[in-house]
Amino acid sequence: MIKKIDDILKQFNWLDNNIKFLLILILALISYYIAKKIVLRVIKRLVKSTNTKLDDILFSDRVLSRVSFFVPLFIVNSFSYLLPEYKIPLKLIISSFGILIFISVLTALLNSISEYFEATEKYKERPIKGYFQVVIIILYIFGSILIIGNLIGESPWTILTGLGALTAVLLLVFRDTILSFVASIQISSYDLVKVGDWIEVPKYAADGDVIDISLNVIKVQNWDKTITVIPTYKLIEDSFKNWRGMTLSGGRRIKRAVFIDQSSVKFCTKEMLDKFSKFQLIKEYLSNKLIDINEYNKKNNIDESVLVNGRHL
Repeated sequence: MIKKIDDILKQFNWLDNNIKFLLILILALISYYIAKKIVLRVIKRLVKSTNTKLDDILFSDRVLSRVSFFVPLFIVNSFSYLLPEYKIPLKLIISSFGILIFISVLTALLNSISEYFEATEKYKERPIKGYFQVVIIILYIFGSILIIGNLIGESPWTILTGLGALTAVLLLVFRDTILSFVASIQISSYDLVKVGDWIEVPKYAADGDVIDISLNVIKVQNWDKTITVIPTYKLIEDSFKNWRGMTLSGGRRIKRAVFIDQSSVKFCTKEMLDKFSKFQLIKEYLSNKLIDINEYNKKNNIDESVLVNGRHL
């Protein structure tokens, strides 16, 4: 097909480079549309017809949509010889975009794998998303070095050597990310927090369920449905309360404020006891308690004329 199109273009020598470039661009867009709208739909149907979960990850929407960008890139690369004056810059741009698309496909694949693990019973409560995000950051850094090296014509190792002098700056830029990564390891190792735990962080006015644990932040849905976002490393630096133990025990602590007028607290008179003894719920309790108190006072020869002495209700 490429040869036929090439033969057609050669018959029109009057076409200048701009028109050739426009035709190549249109052809690339058409190929992208065919790849995304037709070929990928067929692949999705085949994937949905299987029972395995692995192909759902490898051929998820986010992965396939990014893979489809390789098709127009291949078309532009195949016809780049028609523009000899721009062959070198085109090669640089194509190779740079190829690296970028490849990195984006890998990150989409890693995100799909992360979501797959989070959906399983074994890993859904563990903060594994942070580890995948660290790998993704490393991929983007590595891809950026490759792209820069490709554009300036230098080896990636030469660029890495130059970055060694900027270590202090890089540490400052990625300070929060590094601290959060270490905090994620501590949270996972010591099982401090899981998705679904009820935690309280007074410093950030957070009181509710943990709904997401990522590399940089932990999201807490408060009881009024607001969302509090806490930096991951701050959860280790500051104190917080985890109510998981109460949940696992099957109990529940209920906080209720009962206000009592201290001037109303006094010993029960005979009239009050007669009145209370008519309450069915405490009638038996009062009867047994009065017998117990009277026996105690008689046994110890208590002078009941003074209320401070002995026992009373």
